[in-house]
Amino acid sequence: MAQPEVEVWSRANCPACTAAKRTLDGLDVKWTERRADKDAAHQRRFQRVTNGARTVPQIVIDGTCIGGMDDLRSLVRSGQFHALLGREPPAPRRRRWAFWRRDEAQNP
Repeated sequence: MAQPEVEVWSRANCPACTAAKRTLDGLDVKWTERRADKDAAHQRRFQRVTNGARTVPQIVIDGTCIGGMDDLRSLVRSGQFHALLGREPPAPRRRRWAFWRRDEAQNP
């Protein structure tokens, strides 16, 4: 199954845009950057694709705008982002201290 097309609409010198791109890189998602501040034609396309969004970044998956950085984080935490991409969410990570606390409780 082919991965859906992921676009990140951003502007120059935007820390949230950089964070969104790093998050997608960390999830091994191939994405394309679209600049909302390039020219009037790009601004019109940005408005049309994102249903009139006024902030960046805006993440678009196969033509559907999922929102900005906060929305991306929420979708990743809930596992819904992986479902949008058509793949299984990664197994939950267990923290090291959780093992120690459990061992201490079992072996006082």
